[in-house]
Amino acid sequence: MSKNRFSRELKKRLLRCPGARPFLCSGHPSDAKIFIVGFNAATPMDEPFSKFWKAKTGMKLKKFNTFYLSQTKNGKPSPTRRRIDKIAQKAGKKSWLATNVYWTPTPKETDLPQAQKQESDFVWLMGACNPKKIIAHGKKAQAAVAAWAKGQRSKKVQLINCVHLSRITTADLQAVLAQIP
Repeated sequence: MSKNRFSRELKKRLLRCPGARPFLCSGHPSDAKIFIVGFNAATPMDEPFSKFWKAKTGMKLKKFNTFYLSQTKNGKPSPTRRRIDKIAQKAGKKSWLATNVYWTPTPKETDLPQAQKQESDFVWLMGACNPKKIIAHGKKAQAAVAAWAKGQRSKKVQLINCVHLSRITTADLQAVLAQIP
């Protein structure tokens, strides 16, 4: 899929869900080979995702990070985000993408309205980007990734399952990091 086509489709999906946080990456999602998949983001944002997106170059991660930290309770990243950053650092600047099965952020998983529990955006993103390796954290994310992967028989995708990154031990995080080239 071309970068322009990807951006047009992303824009349509964001119009349906104005508060969506579809993914984080450095650069364009199509360059990402390693996906980090959770259930849904925890930190709602006061700005639309489109403010941090450019069709040709992708995500403006530095700009997003600055704004994200202004939205957190204490100006610091969440435990999950700190661990995502460790995985991203190991993967390399443009080799990773963090996303969620559901794109609507809520402080608690149980706060996510039933109407927002639509996996079609997640399935589209996975198909549009074709990751080579997927780190699924948390049981619900693992189930969604397994269901998606079942239909990807012709594509070789390595799945790495772990507990939710907010609760992962240092030893288990090191084991995940060891599986990243």
